[in-house]
Amino acid sequence: ALVATPPAPPAITGAQAASGLRGEASAKSTTGFVGLKNLGCICYMNSTLQQLFMVGKFREGILTAREPERIPTNSMMHQLQRMFAYLSETDRAYYDPREFCDSFKTWDGESINVFVQQDASEFLTMFFQQLEGPLMGTDHENLLKDTIGGTFSNELIANADSSPDDQSAESGAKYSERPEPFYYV
Repeated sequence: ALVATPPAPPAITGAQAASGLRGEASAKSTTGFVGLKNLGCICYMNSTLQQLFMVGKFREGILTAREPERIPTNSMMHQLQRMFAYLSETDRAYYDPREFCDSFKTWDGESINVFVQQDASEFLTMFFQQLEGPLMGTDHENLLKDTIGGTFSNELIANADSSPDDQSAESGAKYSERPEPFYYV
């Protein structure tokens, strides 16, 4: 019986060894996609941002958004634009999100601690909240709503002295509907 042997790892050059990168890690994947470096316990953040990056209209909106005034380089919006531009254009295998982590603020006003695991849903809520501010008053004000949002419809049907299946006007049934926007379920 023949046993397949795995291919030998590529040789590592002195420069790669010094930088901690193997040959395959320093070049963009053959798929054309670029990853985000996990600095510790930020897989929740990386996976969320990579998924949002893959929504073409969202990515385009972030990359073309301009605030009425210049975006400070230490702002979350600037760092998100920088990250998305890098993910779009680089030939490297991954992007180091350290500066994004420093610019993103938790509920306590602190930068992300890359060694503390957080809930992805909580991160997404904070992210959307911090993104809405810089987009307000711009051409991209409705970016979240238009690209990843939707509307729940809360319906109330009250039957008056009729069977639950009879909702005709003659039965006296009352109906009300309240739309409620959402960004994720």
